[in-house]
Amino acid sequence: MAKLLGIITALLFVITLGKFIIRRIPTLNKMKKILKLFVVIHPYSATLLVIMGAIHGYLAYGKYFLFTGYFLLALIVFDLILGILLS
Repeated sequence: MAKLLGIITALLFVITLGKFIIRRIPTLNKMKKILKLFVVIHPYSATLLVIMGAIHGYLAYGKYFLFTGYFLLALIVFDLILGILLS
């Protein structure tokens, strides 16, 4: 179960980064449509990423929280809070 959640979490991470990546690509008409889609999906995928990452980390490692996944999760939560405060 933890392995499946890890794969889902990695996919959510890629989807969440999609908005950042597509903004760096030279704008084409197709890219503008895709960017609009990622702008809508981004907050939901980021929220799911935090929830699924926490569940995955707990299932994979239990109460031992000193591993890189929790540090990455803490950075994502920090970025989420900054995004909310600065928007």
